[in-house]
Amino acid sequence: MAKFAKVRISFFSAFLSFFLTQIVWAAEAAHHAEEHAEEGASMELPNVISLLHHYFPHQSFVNFLHQWENIFFSLLVAFLIAWAGWIASKRSALIPQGSVSIEVYADVETKAEAMLTQAREFYKWITNAHIKFPTTTEGLKAAEAAVKEGMKVNMTLVFSQEQAAAVYAATKGAKKGDVFLSPFIGRLDDRGERGMDLIANIIKMYQSSDGHVEVLTASVRSIEHFLEAIRLGSDIITAPFKILKDWAESGLKMPDENFNYQTNLKPIPYQQIDFTKPWQEYNIHHDLTDKGIAKFSEDWNSLIVV
Repeated sequence: MAKFAKVRISFFSAFLSFFLTQIVWAAEAAHHAEEHAEEGASMELPNVISLLHHYFPHQSFVNFLHQWENIFFSLLVAFLIAWAGWIASKRSALIPQGSVSIEVYADVETKAEAMLTQAREFYKWITNAHIKFPTTTEGLKAAEAAVKEGMKVNMTLVFSQEQAAAVYAATKGAKKGDVFLSPFIGRLDDRGERGMDLIANIIKMYQSSDGHVEVLTASVRSIEHFLEAIRLGSDIITAPFKILKDWAESGLKMPDENFNYQTNLKPIPYQQIDFTKPWQEYNIHHDLTDKGIAKFSEDWNSLIVV
């Protein structure tokens, strides 16, 4: 469904872009023709261009088309948002007692207030939404305010213990189940670090907490990841269908005392962190968070460029 929708949106964008380009070209051709005529040169225009040129002053018409291009762009964005809301409502109906995460658009320049504006709109769509914010300074500002407004949040693109500590501090006062923390373990594995160590470290750090933040193990790449996440005590796990299918075919086997998660990747050591400080005092920067935001915004922008 998502791939089909993306194809439809991309086709619509391509058609709209072609349509506007051709009309703008026609108007500009008319403008150039007029300049040639003023110089005494002869230049015959196609009938359609002559007609457009007759009814609209050349420069005003070009400006008019550019204005409509912006309007079409705004309508396209509105359509995408409405479509996303429809998808969210359908998924919500499938799991009324569960949760549907809806991610705000955020690039490196997006401010907290802009994220909050989106979050407030998204939260109207369904009653069981968790709004996804990036674990950045602006994302944490937005999450802090969102929790105070009664929203549920999912802090995404987490790659370090300090980010996890900051999320805990920024969302204090939330009820258990209102805050998800999503460490992306597969992306740490991709660069040679043992991603499951981060899950173990965060769960260990949270043992003395009030429990309002739930650990959602994300970017699971293998059945070994999946079983280790269960063994460690992850509150939630997101996994591809193939892994869930393999697990089901194994009889939903649970890891026992003999289960041993092994990998040759570089261990991630545990840090002694005081997570009772204000969230602004933690070092939350991580290059994988930056790369994740860049990739997300690039993918989103590729859908709506006209």
